[in-house]
Amino acid sequence: MKDACGANNIDATPVMRHWGEEAIDTSSKSLPRLKFEWFCDFLGEGKGRLLEIGCNGGRFLKTLSLRYPGLELFGCDIDSQAVKRAGNFPELRVCAADGNKLPFAAGSFDYVLIVDYLEHVPDFRAALVEAFRVLKPGGKLAAFIPCEGQTFSPYEIHRRLFGWDVKKETCGHYPIKKRELLSWLQGAGFPVLKRRHSYHWIGQVMDFSFFWLVAKSKSLSEWWWNRNPYYHAAGVDRPRPWTRVAHSAIAMANLLAFSESKVLQKVGWGASGLHLLVQKPAQVSLPKASYGAHGETLLDKGIRRWRFGKVLRQLREEQTVLDVGCGFWGYFLRTASGRIGKGIGIDRMVAEAGGDSDKVSLQAGDIEGRLGVPDASVDVVTSLAVLEHVQDPEFALSEMYRVLKPGGKLILTTPSKRAKPLLEFLAFRLKWINSEEIADHKRYYDGPMLRTALVGRGFSPEGVEIRTFQAGFNLMAVARK
Repeated sequence: MKDACGANNIDATPVMRHWGEEAIDTSSKSLPRLKFEWFCDFLGEGKGRLLEIGCNGGRFLKTLSLRYPGLELFGCDIDSQAVKRAGNFPELRVCAADGNKLPFAAGSFDYVLIVDYLEHVPDFRAALVEAFRVLKPGGKLAAFIPCEGQTFSPYEIHRRLFGWDVKKETCGHYPIKKRELLSWLQGAGFPVLKRRHSYHWIGQVMDFSFFWLVAKSKSLSEWWWNRNPYYHAAGVDRPRPWTRVAHSAIAMANLLAFSESKVLQKVGWGASGLHLLVQKPAQVSLPKASYGAHGETLLDKGIRRWRFGKVLRQLREEQTVLDVGCGFWGYFLRTASGRIGKGIGIDRMVAEAGGDSDKVSLQAGDIEGRLGVPDASVDVVTSLAVLEHVQDPEFALSEMYRVLKPGGKLILTTPSKRAKPLLEFLAFRLKWINSEEIADHKRYYDGPMLRTALVGRGFSPEGVEIRTFQAGFNLMAVARK
């Protein structure tokens, strides 16, 4: 095996799901063949350097190597055992690595390939930012993404009715909505060159039904993940009557879904499979770094500590606190670690070490998207000097409400309207505070505006209390669910 990234090829993770290592049969009428053929259409001449993120056993890379001998093929996956299997093929350069922290320099690849990967990460936005980072300007990202969060998909309907996510349990999928994904790409400045669709209603129902059975049947689950012929070399499973039936049923389902997707490839309505070709512009501005990543001024530090003092009084022991927009270092949770039960921090970029206490963990995520935290799972949400930076504050507040337990409270601070001229004077004229942070402010609130925003997202009108501090230049809201 040729190592794609040297020392990063380590046993970083336990053995995970086995998604296949054999090259795809491109003569079969199956969904894997359909995905591959569409990627071939997207790749054109197929020359240059290509990285597949989440390559697992190297199934697509091996198939590409047979079709495009001129491509330099690289792959990475968080599952080190899968990487070892992929590395048995000499044309591939693979390594074990986290897709959110790729061990490659910026602008390293002509193509980035993503197949059934984004749905496995809590925040697809952070994963895409990293994927585009390693792509050359003008390079192309080709992706197949199951969007199983669509409102009328069987996955979402079952999730809403029964509170049980079948694909999360069986495959580790997070539900993605096409609208959110495409809106993010557009807002981030990445043009979608081509778009196709698969897994329409027939394909979705059959896929959902099969994995529902996998979740219910231990024998079917064991066969599917360890011995089925779609993911494993021929002959590993001695045929038995029920496995022959299962194999025939899967082949028939693949044929039906293949035919449906082939006919309806340009019809997006009712489809959960999204095939995209996205280009990285020559000039692109990726999301900015988290607060504190590049240091802070003395005045910024003093204001931050003053803000923390006001909020710390609201916390109690044994509470689980989620800090949305925690900053690169997670300063607030580190300060609060002695008086809370557990602290979770989320921001665009975070330090590898979450602080001085094992009570605190930091995770990279998009604070403007769906938070990677279960419903009704935290006692307190804090969001300090963050709301003024987000593009869609209504959605952000809805997410904070979602993750709070019944009776839990949100504590947030944001500059008041009267602070705007002072902050801009301090930032742009005196250079005493971070000018980039102030330039990124998208709005300023007064008390009634902030109350309306909180009540509109579901917080109890009687449970919303708004105060001012720092001579009226900052607002602090405490809102109960």
